[in-house]
Amino acid sequence: MNYHRLLHLVISLGATLLENGAETYRVEESILRIFQGHDMAQVDVFVIPSMLIVTVRPNGSEKIYTQQKRIKVRGTDLTKIKEANDLCRYYCTHDMTLDELEQRIETIRHGALYSQLTQYLGHVLAGSGFSLFFGGTLVDAFCAIFSSLMVKFIFDQMGKLETNTFFTNILASATLTAWAELMSISPLQANMDTTIIGPMMLLVPGMALTTSMRDIIAGDYISSLVKLVEVVMIGLGVALGAYISMTAMSFIV
Repeated sequence: MNYHRLLHLVISLGATLLENGAETYRVEESILRIFQGHDMAQVDVFVIPSMLIVTVRPNGSEKIYTQQKRIKVRGTDLTKIKEANDLCRYYCTHDMTLDELEQRIETIRHGALYSQLTQYLGHVLAGSGFSLFFGGTLVDAFCAIFSSLMVKFIFDQMGKLETNTFFTNILASATLTAWAELMSISPLQANMDTTIIGPMMLLVPGMALTTSMRDIIAGDYISSLVKLVEVVMIGLGVALGAYISMTAMSFIV
């Protein structure tokens, strides 16, 4: 068995889980499951949202293998989390070569995302739908459609520049707030509050907050605190963007 290669592939699988929003215990459990089927005398896994370290020692050997991987990009993709989980369990119950495992991991990591049209449509439905949910009118929902499109466009463009999420949220929040204020004084007379709140829900870090709470329950306090700080920073970015926009528009309008 080529333990160096196996460890490299397992690290890649764990990184795929982390990069797509998986909880700490899920990543650790997936890695442990794989190595438990390889008669290891020692398996140590250390996982935080920005780092993954795995150390193993095969039975009957004094040689220790260890690798680490820095996680620089994190997002949310429940499909990839499910596929990575399924692959882990399949590998544990079926005979797979390392070549097959590597091919499956690469397929998951570079799997096709939803098309741009589908993503924009999802943002439109979510933004306008939440606007109606919070008591807005059809006019408010119509105005929210355009700000939802702008939010998606901003995230796409800032993502290409690899901009920090904090600053991306500031820009997105400021843009949709300015649009809502303009629509409130336009002939449409949209309600500014409900025009803002719908698209603003696209910026709320619900998945990160839920994952943080689950890590607390599992006793992974370092990971939960890191994610909780991320949630707070995103919230501050959203609030700061709205404040900047409202302050600037008060001088213009």
